[in-house]
Amino acid sequence: MPFSFDGEFVESRQNHEILPEFMDGVGNEQQKTLRSFPNGSRNCYTLPSTIGKKYLLRATFTYGNYDRLNKTLDGSLFLFGLHIGVNFWDKVNLSNWDPSFTVWKEVLTVAPSNSVSVCLINFGSGVPFISSLELRPLQDTMYPFVNTSVSVSYFTRYRFGNITDFITRYPTDPYDRFWESWSGTIDYTYPWISLNTTNKVESLPGTDAFNVPSAIFQQASTIDTNYSFMSVAVATGPNIDTTSLQLLPIFHFAEINRSNPNRRFDIYSAEDLLFGDFSPSRFQVDSMYKNGQFLKNAYALFSLNKTDSSSLPPLINAFEVYSLVRMENLTTDSNDDGPIPDSIRQRVQAGLLDLRLVGNPVCANSKDTYCSDSKNNNKEDKKKKRNTTPILLIAVMVPVVLISLLVGMCILRKLYRKGKSGDNEDYASYEEKTPLHIDIRRFTYAELKLITNNFQSIIGKGGFGTVYHGILENGDEVAVKVLMETSIAESTDFLPEVQTLSKVHHKNLVTLQGYCQNKKCLALVYDFLPGGNLQQLLSGGDVYSLTWEQRLHIALDAAQGLHFSCVLAFRPYVCVSISKVKVSINYRTGVST
Repeated sequence: MPFSFDGEFVESRQNHEILPEFMDGVGNEQQKTLRSFPNGSRNCYTLPSTIGKKYLLRATFTYGNYDRLNKTLDGSLFLFGLHIGVNFWDKVNLSNWDPSFTVWKEVLTVAPSNSVSVCLINFGSGVPFISSLELRPLQDTMYPFVNTSVSVSYFTRYRFGNITDFITRYPTDPYDRFWESWSGTIDYTYPWISLNTTNKVESLPGTDAFNVPSAIFQQASTIDTNYSFMSVAVATGPNIDTTSLQLLPIFHFAEINRSNPNRRFDIYSAEDLLFGDFSPSRFQVDSMYKNGQFLKNAYALFSLNKTDSSSLPPLINAFEVYSLVRMENLTTDSNDDGPIPDSIRQRVQAGLLDLRLVGNPVCANSKDTYCSDSKNNNKEDKKKKRNTTPILLIAVMVPVVLISLLVGMCILRKLYRKGKSGDNEDYASYEEKTPLHIDIRRFTYAELKLITNNFQSIIGKGGFGTVYHGILENGDEVAVKVLMETSIAESTDFLPEVQTLSKVHHKNLVTLQGYCQNKKCLALVYDFLPGGNLQQLLSGGDVYSLTWEQRLHIALDAAQGLHFSCVLAFRPYVCVSISKVKVSINYRTGVST
């Protein structure tokens, strides 16, 4: 695929190459060079396009320590933004990122005019840069939910089956979409089973809104018949903010089993049913999605559950997920350039309006005084400035003096209070103002102090912090897990886990009673187990009081609790159902049986 020099599409830039030690590790030539933009808060590429046309827009970023500052691994925040015109698209977060790795961002969008602007936004947390930028036209019928006010950003795109290439793209896909191999991201062993066919998989006219290549539908994944469901959990990664994600999943199916199977299943997003009693068509494309219905599924967990009437487990060929990008902010229309209306001229002549058009295209064929920057105008401006200088000085100095006095008084008052309070810091001022929208109790720091008797009784410790014994107002005993203050700033998982744990109700899992959301104290409040934990029961005291049958039941109960947690999106990559006494929880890092 040919790439052209970017000089004609962007104004300010600095050219760089990644360091030689990273050259061999990049996937293509485009990632060996880059453009950085150290000057200005906003630098834009202007790409020619056709108004109203749909495009796939892709930007790639390979740092390669080009500036020799080791910015991705120095422990600081390395973050900049992407805009399409004046609309926010995404953030590029390279913090703690391997300098040889490539980040890519994609968006499906509609050109608002005869050009598309892609802008890099400097947040003050690292110099923005870019390695390559692509604009690829799509068919107008593709991705029908994309329009002038709604774009979608790539979240993930997978093809299933036993695929050797980690990425499938052009020429297999004429639109050069990146399809990652599902078998390359997990431990693709039992109970996963790969299906394939040499038969052509076709789509009915007018029903294929995605033009997924037939070669992708000729491969599929299913599971052993002893299992009833398969889950696809897409990791969000450490540098992605999941709190504001609104996701649109697209499932691609084709039955490629040579027999005439009875395969029916339900499709869920977390616990919500998306499609019920679905049966894929034999050697024919079925793409399932909810048009315009974006989901708040922070962990991107989806499951395919076999129905009671089905003789075979679920199957899947390909899978796409996109996040919502709103395109509600409009730029100035090119048709709004033109002659100055008489009404504006009259207001200028009457002294009611000051008009300056220097540098405006409308001045190209005009000799109006508004378009010139003559010496007379300069002299008049200077005279006005001299007359207004004393007034400006007075207007500025008086507020500055008053504000300085107020700031000084506030500082003295704060120091005075601090001296009086000593170590008794006012934690109430650090309480988060906006509570989580969940059905469990939110404790304040003062309430935690009260129920734990000022954190007197320690019943456990771990890497997260300390566990304290507490008693609620009604006499119920609780265990209060308090996160260490030094770890609070790094605890990005706390709030998502509270939201997930609040939904967990299982006989083999301790119930979460509440939480504390304080900038100085994060805590979880659980039911208290007076008999001690499982480790203490197994390893302490008379260990022979437990029979092997009892130990087996304990192991099964624990596995069921873990499995239930897994299904409720504790960031698994795959969760497989429990069948009889077999338990298999397959994570990306290994298999636990």
